[in-house]
Amino acid sequence: MGFAHVGPARDEDVDPSVVGELAAIYALPEVWGSGVGRRLLGAAVNVLRDAGNAKAILWVLEGNDRAQRFYEIGGWQLDGAAKDIVIADMPLAEVRYRLVL
Repeated sequence: MGFAHVGPARDEDVDPSVVGELAAIYALPEVWGSGVGRRLLGAAVNVLRDAGNAKAILWVLEGNDRAQRFYEIGGWQLDGAAKDIVIADMPLAEVRYRLVL
């Protein structure tokens, strides 16, 4: 139905020894709204916390309102960082969220 992937933070402006990263979280569209995503997010946060991280970060496409609401409901907050990426020759903007664990 879905998966989450976590690990040490990859950004140069954070200390990966104390900041973890939610690198990916996906749920099949047919289970959206069922609680699967919340359980995946909760499990990912627990893994990051149990690994000794004090904080966690994640990146989300700017303008992905559904995803941003999902993270904000989970207590994540925009931290002001942004970056541009290119996927399939399409330039996109991402914003970073942070959570104190």
